[in-house]
Amino acid sequence: MLRLVYAAADAALVARHPGVGNESGLVMDAACLGVPLIVSDHYPVLTGRLRGQPWALTFPVGAPDGLADVLHTVIRQPPVQPGLEAPCLLGMRTADEQADFLTHTFASLRTKESRC
Repeated sequence: MLRLVYAAADAALVARHPGVGNESGLVMDAACLGVPLIVSDHYPVLTGRLRGQPWALTFPVGAPDGLADVLHTVIRQPPVQPGLEAPCLLGMRTADEQADFLTHTFASLRTKESRC
C-alpha cells in the first residue's frame, strides 16, 4: 500500500545524516516507480550516481537553505520522471536478474543437508 503512495508523489525526499550510506527502499522504489528524487548529499556513492540525472536533485546535508532552494526549484520546474534505466543506474537488478538470483540461491539451499 505504501508503494502506491510513493507512486502518486510528485517527488520523493531522502535526507540523512552525514556518513549514512545505507539507503531505505525509498530511493529504489522511487526509481522503479518513475518518481523524481530529492536527495541530500550524505552518501557520495549515491550522489555520484545521481549527478547529472534530470530526475534527481541533490542538496548539501545539514543545509536547510540548500533544501529550500531545491524545493523552490521543484515548484518552479518539476523534474522529469525517471526512465526505465533508472533502477539499473542505481545498481538495482532487473526483474530477470532478481529471479535468476533467487532461483540459484534456492537451488543451492535445497542441495545442502537440512539441519532440521
